[in-house]
Amino acid sequence: MPSRPRERVGWHLERGNDEGSLGLRPKIGNARIRPRAVAGVGARRRRWEYQRVRRTDTVRFRYPQAIWAAGVIAVIGSLPVAGASWFLAPVLLVPLAVTIWAWRAGTDADPEELRLRALLGQRRVPWRQVVELATDARGRAVALLADGRTTTLPAVRGTDLPRLIAVTGQSLPGRATEPAE
Repeated sequence: MPSRPRERVGWHLERGNDEGSLGLRPKIGNARIRPRAVAGVGARRRRWEYQRVRRTDTVRFRYPQAIWAAGVIAVIGSLPVAGASWFLAPVLLVPLAVTIWAWRAGTDADPEELRLRALLGQRRVPWRQVVELATDARGRAVALLADGRTTTLPAVRGTDLPRLIAVTGQSLPGRATEPAE
């Protein structure tokens, strides 16, 4: 399957100044600053304009950031224990693993596939393999696959299912689509 280009976020490399050096330029909101030549003036003279950054159609579901913050606090709190003796250094691994898991784990959905991300890996599930989306007794979203297996969608609650289904371009059964005016 061909990979799609990733969306640029944060800082990106652009033409810096008139000498032609490269430098980092900020992305502000959904706009990024880009140089363009001023009409009628030499190509070396540039000015900056705002342009919309292309938004992707990917919906991301993540665990609450409070888990990540608690993990960072636990790492900081375990530093004195780990520093007391060399054999207590592995104490740092547990809060560090929780912090990385909270930052990374979740579900990314786009019109082609679901991407289930965990601490150390990810699994891609094409939408054509998903037969049914439902919730379990704890309110988590579960996908029934064509081969009969079920998989829990990380960080997706049952209340998030309409947003997840909307990514595919389909509508929920029983909901009338409103006519465009």
